[in-house]
Amino acid sequence: MNHEINRDTGLPTFTPPTSLSEARARIAELNSAIRSIDNQISVRELGNNLDPDWLKRSTTSQNFKMLERDRLQNWLDDRQEMVSRGKNVNDYIVAVVQNDYDSNEWENVLREAREIMELGD
Repeated sequence: MNHEINRDTGLPTFTPPTSLSEARARIAELNSAIRSIDNQISVRELGNNLDPDWLKRSTTSQNFKMLERDRLQNWLDDRQEMVSRGKNVNDYIVAVVQNDYDSNEWENVLREAREIMELGD
């Protein structure tokens, strides 16, 4: 679990998992944690014991967990789509390496690759 916050977006940074099974296991953990927070909120609402500060912390935590789950699911979906479309090894290398760059750096890598490709044509 990564708790670093991106200074530009204010969101937790995404660290891709090392395997599909790791991603699936983490998604299951996150789903359980999200349901647990839902249950805690419901219990406190029923008991009229809903502290606003606690609710804010809980919903923020839940939102970050849902964001991480969605990012992991997108990561899984991207890999499964590549397999189903018969991608080659270069596509897999890009999928792995791309996560090491922020969006601006990645655009620079793509621009440089296109320039090299044009020189070869």
